[in-house]
Amino acid sequence: MGLLSRIRQRLSRRGQDDQQGARTGHRPGIGARWTPAMEKEWEELPEQVDASLKKVGSAIVGSWEVGAAELARVLVGHPQDRAWIERYSDALVPGLAPWQDLHKGCSAAMAQALADAKRSGDLLAVQPPLLELIRTLPRRADEGFLKTVAYLEPMIAGTADPAALRAFLQTGGPELRQSAEQNMEVLRAGLARLPEAPTLFDGVCTPFDDWQAAMCRDVEIRLDRLYRRLVADIKAAR
Repeated sequence: MGLLSRIRQRLSRRGQDDQQGARTGHRPGIGARWTPAMEKEWEELPEQVDASLKKVGSAIVGSWEVGAAELARVLVGHPQDRAWIERYSDALVPGLAPWQDLHKGCSAAMAQALADAKRSGDLLAVQPPLLELIRTLPRRADEGFLKTVAYLEPMIAGTADPAALRAFLQTGGPELRQSAEQNMEVLRAGLARLPEAPTLFDGVCTPFDDWQAAMCRDVEIRLDRLYRRLVADIKAAR
């Protein structure tokens, strides 16, 4: 049976469980005990969790690329047009790095979670390694974006009020930190409900999918606001 078929089967089973729960007032869960049968199901989870992690980085890149297109239109005929477009593109590297590192650490975190659950016999033992994966993200997201702003300095200096623009762009770091902190708590709460989930797949993957959806929304809103201000100030200074 392929992965897509297994996912469809789980969705069908979840719907049946929901209907049964609505009739009886009780929704079955997998419980807090790790069982040998779960090890086979776990094999599908690293790829799904990793996909959720990578979606946030993709959202950041996508938003930044929209900004690049806006910037390119404003810089047509500007003496620094090519240099500034290239600098804007390169500026994202430090800001993106913390999010890319989630993908790099996913395999090891999932392996550790599996080992801890098997050793202890406690399903909730998977939580600490999975939360450790994103523990430093808020701080690193803040620091990384401030480096992004610093790399944009030659462009900022070319505007009418560099200090005001710089201060505005620097708010992005703390905002990303706050968002990452808030959504980490959402993930923590979701994983804590793992024993109540209808399947192991649902219990682990749904919290990560909810986390990435919230993070993608937040980074897109924040980056849109920041690059629009940068482009507007550069346009006004021409």
